[in-house]
Amino acid sequence: MDLEKVREKWVNYNLELIDKFSRSVKTDQKEVELLKYFGVNFLIDFESELDEDPENVDGGIITIDTVTAAYIDSFLGRWYIQNNENATEEELEAFMDAFFAFYSYLRDNKLYKERAAQLTKLLTKLENKKKYVKRLKDYQKIQESKGDEETYLDLLQEWEYEDL
Repeated sequence: MDLEKVREKWVNYNLELIDKFSRSVKTDQKEVELLKYFGVNFLIDFESELDEDPENVDGGIITIDTVTAAYIDSFLGRWYIQNNENATEEELEAFMDAFFAFYSYLRDNKLYKERAAQLTKLLTKLENKKKYVKRLKDYQKIQESKGDEETYLDLLQEWEYEDL
């Protein structure tokens, strides 16, 4: 099986949902780009198990319409912060706003594929912007301690395992 074709199939699946959203709801291009970044770079390229479950039989592919609060926590509270050294508070808030609008659209149009309780939990998480901003600021402080390797590693490990 050609994994690149499988990847393309699921990338297109996510992008079609995002495009449907952007055509149906008045949104700006920045929100669309943020959703695409999340839907491709994080969900398909990082979280999904393309080589283990290319047909998505057992949920190995994480599509944007099956995201739960845990994926939002993982993305906003860890992955995005660690993979973007220039991450800002404004960017995190822009992601949260885009997610809230998108997942509200999925709910309103009955396009969300998980249980309603999962969506409610996800939308509730997105209302707590302070939590993710605090995570970003804590991570930035940890990065400032790189001169002291022992302190840096201790703080980073504590940050990594902190409950979200």
